[in-house]
Amino acid sequence: MNYVIGGTNQWNYDSFVNWGFFPSVHLPVLVYFKETQTPKNKWNVGPGKYDYRDNGMVHFFPAFGNSYQIKEELEKRVGPSKSWPEM
Repeated sequence: MNYVIGGTNQWNYDSFVNWGFFPSVHLPVLVYFKETQTPKNKWNVGPGKYDYRDNGMVHFFPAFGNSYQIKEELEKRVGPSKSWPEM
């Protein structure tokens, strides 16, 4: 359940605009992704209010687990990240 905007935390991979690791996949703290499935009137809630591109809802979650495995799965299901170059 998403307590910020309501509803369940479930998104179709084809709604993902972008994804990445901060600061990098080699030393991840947060995993980032942006999706368009959330209604547009909610995109500016939370960290989305700082997103000047207005092309989806921004999400962050702690990078627990194997970041290389998460990266591999995201590449397989969503495609390559368009965020920033690997460090």
